[in-house]
Parts: sequence; C-alpha cells; structure tokens
Amino acid sequence: MKRARVEVRIRDTLLEDHIGKIVVCHLEGKTIKGVLKRVARYEIEIEIGSRLVVLFKHALTHVSILGISP
Repeated sequence: MKRARVEVRIRDTLLEDHIGKIVVCHLEGKTIKGVLKRVARYEIEIEIGSRLVVLFKHALTHVSILGISP
C-alpha cells in the first residue's frame, strides 16, 4: 500500500498571520503605514492608498500591527 505524500509548507515569517491588517513598518529613517497584502521570503507588499509598495525584509527594523483595515 502506497502512502500519500504530505507537503509541509514552512512559514516565512509570523507576518503571514496579519495579512489584511494595517501595519506600520519602521525602516532606518522612515516609517511607512499601509495594509499588508503579501508576505514572501525576502519581501513584503503593502498597499498605501491605491499604490502597492514592496519592502525588503532586511531593510525593516520592526513592524507594528495596528488592526484590521476598514
């Protein structure tokens, strides 16, 4: 009897739990506030108004989660 293959997906970051929420990303000298749209291995996407901004994770000092977007 053949066993079914189970694929285990390793999480990239705990930020994946907060997709769709308003976040504040703190960089070295800047602060960016927007809605978290996507989390990938090396980058995150944040929607600011009608623009989509891509930030590299290594550039972030920390991220604050504010809450659910309206």
